[in-house]
Amino acid sequence: MQTTVSAEDAATPLHKFVRRHFSVLVPSRSQTHVAFKAGQILVNGAPAAEGLRLRAGDVVSIARTAAHVAHARSNNVGVRAVHCDARVVVVWKSAGVSMDPRSAIFSDAVRDRANLAPGSELYPLLELDKAVSGLVVLSTHNPSSIPSTVNSLESTYRCIVHGRVGSAEGLIEGSEYAVEFPIRGTLCSTLFRIVSFTSTRNSPDGWLTTLDATPVGGFVHKQVMTHLYSSDHPVIGNSRMTKQHRTCRDKGIFCSLIKLSFNHPDTGETLSFIESEPSKFEALRLKEAKFSERKLAEIEEATQSLTTKRFKSNEFPETEAAGTNNADDDEDDDTPGQSGFKNAAYIRGSQEFRGLLFKVSPAVMIPRASSGILVESAVFALLEKYSGLQKAITILDMGTGSGSLLISTVVHLEASLLKNGMTQTDLSGIALDASSEALAVTRENLDAHGLSSRVKIHFGTFGSVSNVFSNATASKPVQIILCNPPYLSPRIKKVTSIDASLLNEEPAVALFSGDTGLEAYQEIMGGIRLADGQFGYKGFSKHCVLVLEIGHGCSERVKKIFVDGICSVELEQESGRRWEFVELKRDHRKLERCLIFRKL
Repeated sequence: MQTTVSAEDAATPLHKFVRRHFSVLVPSRSQTHVAFKAGQILVNGAPAAEGLRLRAGDVVSIARTAAHVAHARSNNVGVRAVHCDARVVVVWKSAGVSMDPRSAIFSDAVRDRANLAPGSELYPLLELDKAVSGLVVLSTHNPSSIPSTVNSLESTYRCIVHGRVGSAEGLIEGSEYAVEFPIRGTLCSTLFRIVSFTSTRNSPDGWLTTLDATPVGGFVHKQVMTHLYSSDHPVIGNSRMTKQHRTCRDKGIFCSLIKLSFNHPDTGETLSFIESEPSKFEALRLKEAKFSERKLAEIEEATQSLTTKRFKSNEFPETEAAGTNNADDDEDDDTPGQSGFKNAAYIRGSQEFRGLLFKVSPAVMIPRASSGILVESAVFALLEKYSGLQKAITILDMGTGSGSLLISTVVHLEASLLKNGMTQTDLSGIALDASSEALAVTRENLDAHGLSSRVKIHFGTFGSVSNVFSNATASKPVQIILCNPPYLSPRIKKVTSIDASLLNEEPAVALFSGDTGLEAYQEIMGGIRLADGQFGYKGFSKHCVLVLEIGHGCSERVKKIFVDGICSVELEQESGRRWEFVELKRDHRKLERCLIFRKL
């Protein structure tokens, strides 16, 4: 095809002239660039540049056919071949590519990537919406002729949804659950597996959940998104059956078919394909996590600055307090209200700690991130002590509250032991608390994490810990003691701006100890010495480890209590063995948070 430049078109840039006179063969700017780059645009028989100014009488020709147009169009379609043979083709389809049979764009792109003859028949065995990316399988034969392949199809979608899925049921990462109800008259079932939770400021309950969803019955169009939408956890997106997320309104639907398997129609062999989730998934999770971490750091810095300023005032000299309790150092659990702060965890009825979800109520203190150092220290101490051995391990949690410290330690220790090949270790625990309401919460959390049969619950104070052994609740010596005692003086309320609405919401018995804040430590020491004197190594084992939470600035005073055996009860001088100081641990904000002792 060629044309001669008229006097009216003289001085016109070549690319504009081509678009005007050869629009059928260069239907877009991108295809115009492709044609020039391929040397398909000629002026007077020679390839020319796009910006060339034409002269009257120049002959412009294009060495391009409809086949070139179709090939260039398919190259711009987000389709990538994964597998192809004479019977089936598997491709990865990007979001934004339509599988509408009325348009040949997708089919042409598949034929091009799979090196199939132009116009050859292709039958999708499953279809994805235009906005959904993922694996697609197509057959070169009518699906009705390969029922075994169609019936064997199994697909798994990766989704990011609004809210924390399974919070009421205590589901954690790795948990599975099923949803089943009719969709358009067909009973449909979908199996879900929780991949991860991400904190966010753009969801009503403060969470996003990443899920893997596998339809196992029904198999209707949009089954996964319908089940999630009807469960009040819609997929992030901007179309029907989804819900927008404020920070990614133009990113499409966060749903992608990443796993696919089926039986080959000829050989019967099971073919399986797995692709990585789209990069936008991890980008969203990182963006939300970084924002949450930054806001938490800002709040904690402001809180610590306020506390430090007040401690320096004459109103409350530092020497009068045992330290700063972490009741006010994890402000991410608290939201401002009209009258101050309100614990969001109590509103939700749950709180995450060390990657696990725990039920909480006003009967227990809310687990704090800073207490996580106790779990880390306990796991490390036990792995170091029992490395290479397969022993019975018993953990005692004094003042267990929600049970978060004990349960987290058991779960993480068990995972570490399994990783190190120690699968036969007998791991159990004892939960001690002086509040029956708190122990009721403990029981619920033990049930939720499947530990009810391995953890014994005991009602009692710090000073009555010996009853744990006398009542035969524990049949094995304790190797490690966990304890996060109350260590605030009531006078702390005079130096904090959140006293009425934050500190008063949590149980006072879990926060406040006495005038100095050291009374609980002395009671703990007294209970331990009494148990030592009565049961020796049958109670607390030889070299038993004590992992104890402290307030910032009081490490030396607490250390003295346990090294010197100072307690709040009258004991014989030699009653019980002494404990040696091992290490001081700091939390994620570099504040003194944990002391470790070893029984001599």
